[in-house]
Amino acid sequence: MRRFGTGDAMIGLGLLALILSALLPSYRARSFDQLVTEAASDVDLLRGSAERRFRTQGQWPRTAPAGVLPPGTSGSFQGDSTLARERYSVQWRLWERVEYVVAPPTAGPVVFDADETPPDPEALVPGDLPPDSVGPELAPSVQEHGSIVVYSKDDLLLAALLNRFGAADSFVRDSIWTLVVPIPGS
Repeated sequence: MRRFGTGDAMIGLGLLALILSALLPSYRARSFDQLVTEAASDVDLLRGSAERRFRTQGQWPRTAPAGVLPPGTSGSFQGDSTLARERYSVQWRLWERVEYVVAPPTAGPVVFDADETPPDPEALVPGDLPPDSVGPELAPSVQEHGSIVVYSKDDLLLAALLNRFGAADSFVRDSIWTLVVPIPGS
């Protein structure tokens, strides 16, 4: 009858360690893929809900704190309706973009300062006028844009979201990934 000794136990532990070391990276990769899928699902649900609200009401939902659904979007989420997870939190945020566009011409007489005298129209010769040195009058045009922000200390998660949604509409800065949501139909 053969007895198991210390050497056999060491070989058994070595084999067990070898098997675990082969399985652990696969388990971690699967766990990380599930995390990315969960975060992307939260982003897609929030984006879809915000776009539906924009199409039906003509405006984006108001900005909400991280982890909290914006008003009017909770119907799309099941369960506790929270956007705060163990390794990340999601936030809906509004941005205002100001663009300066050529203003329509103003009707009415030209207004002069108190120390200026208007020119005599009969004295003006068409070829004698100064060139237009002042550009057209510009007026601000403000547009609101929605965005979804994911806060996480996991740089790999943020990089995976950037890869999944593309760099054309999203970016990473510090521990924040932001997806700019275009106006539906634009």
